[in-house]
Amino acid sequence: MHYTQNYYSQAKARSDKLQKEIAEHKASLSEAEAAKEAKQTRKELEQIMARISKMEQQTMHVVNPEKLTAFFQLMDKAKELAEYCEMNIDIETSKSLYGVLKLQSGYIMMNQDTDIQIREILNELILKSEQFSIAVLEGVFEMDFWFKLFDIVKKEE
Repeated sequence: MHYTQNYYSQAKARSDKLQKEIAEHKASLSEAEAAKEAKQTRKELEQIMARISKMEQQTMHVVNPEKLTAFFQLMDKAKELAEYCEMNIDIETSKSLYGVLKLQSGYIMMNQDTDIQIREILNELILKSEQFSIAVLEGVFEMDFWFKLFDIVKKEE
């Protein structure tokens, strides 16, 4: 049995077509029309920024010690995974109180003989991260894991 479905290729083709249509639309606009669209886009962006600003004024990010401790424990496990699988690793915490863990490699393989703990670490990174991505960048694949190290608390009035 063999099954193939090119979902990514189809999605990329749709995206490329849309980007082409957008470029053609922009090229077809007169200067006045382009200025009008740019003004509308700026207005919409300003409205979004105003909502974000209002939300930021009403709330604050407070470090959650439990989340921070859990991140440090995962960080140690990720170091073990990186060493075992010979991957590059980069870990940082940002001013926005996110922990970001990046793993890079040109190749990774795990099979039944792979230490089960190593497979569990990768699974734990995926399950416990706020979001993660896998992308091919400059000839290597990069896995980014984002961890929220804070709680959002309403400011007292």
